[in-house]
Amino acid sequence: LSVVLGRLTSGIIKLFFDLGEDTLLFNICQSIILAVLVIFWQRKVEKLNWRMMGFRRLKPREIILSVCCGGLICLLLLLLALAEQCFAEQMTVQALVRAAEEASTRSMIIKICFLSIVIAPISEEIMFRGFIYRKLKDATDERWGIIITSVLFGVLHFDLYRLFSLILAAVGLNILRERHDSLYASMLAHSVWNALMLGLVFCF
Repeated sequence: LSVVLGRLTSGIIKLFFDLGEDTLLFNICQSIILAVLVIFWQRKVEKLNWRMMGFRRLKPREIILSVCCGGLICLLLLLLALAEQCFAEQMTVQALVRAAEEASTRSMIIKICFLSIVIAPISEEIMFRGFIYRKLKDATDERWGIIITSVLFGVLHFDLYRLFSLILAAVGLNILRERHDSLYASMLAHSVWNALMLGLVFCF
């Protein structure tokens, strides 16, 4: 449903605004709609309040810790990427990284940054740590909820070369979300991780 509505919304937007290449616009629209649908389901069907959904305000110390965790995840993935290059003759490049490398206009750079640093962390955390993890934790326990959610997170990024790295990163985000009892913690860490990775792509 989010894909269909994302296509429709991005198409309507392009009718009124000349925003150039539309793949990123679709990704932004689809991600926003997915997050809204998940929240709507939890609020209206499951009758959950915002706190039960994981929206608990962070304390200053928790914000700092979340930012640091995002930086550590980024560092870990960089080290793993260097190690993986020793075993793979030619690594594939993620679609978003390729788009960032090929970005030639300010509009494209803004859309890539907005999608990577704001939209993707919010929608993915709401979906994986806010909905899927909560369901799996209720059905099994915290440990299996983290493991299964993290594997799904890695698999659904469709990146075989970085599957292990993505699973490890997801485990870290899950633990952060569970320990602070807040989606804001994993959202913030996820955003910092993406921002640092994107910064490295643009700089080098």
